[in-house]
Amino acid sequence: RKLVGFWLTIGALAFVYWLLPEYSRDFFQPFFGAARFALSILVVASPLYIAFVDRRQIEPNDAYAELGALAGGTLPADWSKLLAHAKAWTIKGFFLPLMFVFLNNFLVDLWATPAPFAFAKFSDLYDRFYQIFFMIDVMFAVVGYVMTLRLLDTQIRSSEPTVFGWVICLVCYEPFYNQIGNSYLNYESDNFFWGDLLGPFPAAYAIWGSVILILLLTYAWATMAFGLRFSNLTNRGIITHGPYALMKHPAYVSKNISWWLISIPFLSQASWPDTFRQTILLGLVSTIYLCRAITEERHLSREPAYREYQAWIRENGLWARVLRLARGRRLGEPSSAAPQVRS
Repeated sequence: RKLVGFWLTIGALAFVYWLLPEYSRDFFQPFFGAARFALSILVVASPLYIAFVDRRQIEPNDAYAELGALAGGTLPADWSKLLAHAKAWTIKGFFLPLMFVFLNNFLVDLWATPAPFAFAKFSDLYDRFYQIFFMIDVMFAVVGYVMTLRLLDTQIRSSEPTVFGWVICLVCYEPFYNQIGNSYLNYESDNFFWGDLLGPFPAAYAIWGSVILILLLTYAWATMAFGLRFSNLTNRGIITHGPYALMKHPAYVSKNISWWLISIPFLSQASWPDTFRQTILLGLVSTIYLCRAITEERHLSREPAYREYQAWIRENGLWARVLRLARGRRLGEPSSAAPQVRS
């Protein structure tokens, strides 16, 4: 039953890829080439893995078993498992091809550029590490979406329960952002960036660029902190180490600040109405990420461990430490006893 349920899931995903014109673009061909290679491995590995896990599950009648039973004509008494299964595979099916292609393209670009020791200018180093940090981010994302395995305790425990949470997340990615972002939220219409402003001033250029790279390093570090558990729109375990020991949303904060420093819409060379408009548009993009943070916290707050983590951050996070310094209190002195944080 589980094996039938698994291959029905793979078949349904393949049908959606075939049906939707978006996935017929050349952009996705690297993913489908890899998928065809992986298919033969799945044929051999799936029966072995399912049998191995089934013997060790506390509750072996999972969604795959219910889907297999449904294929045989047995309706489930409770559809919640199958609904959760469909949501989890929708998330995986949407994000895995996208992240895989991004990783492929970053690797192609890196292999086509000179090695770091051949760089003579800071701008060359900036361009290389800009690529590397985003490549690390999508690399961990690819691994995270592939390794959703009960065997490793990296399975999806729950998915975002609200339509708004899904919409506000998916709007940040292709193909939706191409339609909405480029048409309605294009805050870079003047094509004037930080390098254009600071290019004549090498010291200021190096300092500003270094700050951007530190922010992007923090962004990549935040993704790395998930290990095998990275995934959008899901709860796969509460992460409390790395940059998450300083704030709840280090990836969103660092990425958004980097966008403001890269695009500098407030220092545009266009007319003041255009400058004002571009600043508002980037503010709207940052607001989207604020909404993502709110919906994610609402979802994760269903777990007591996350509520405990929120309380700990309020007492010991980066902002709490800054406020204590401003009030003249010592860094190691919390305002109240901090609860123990669990990973």
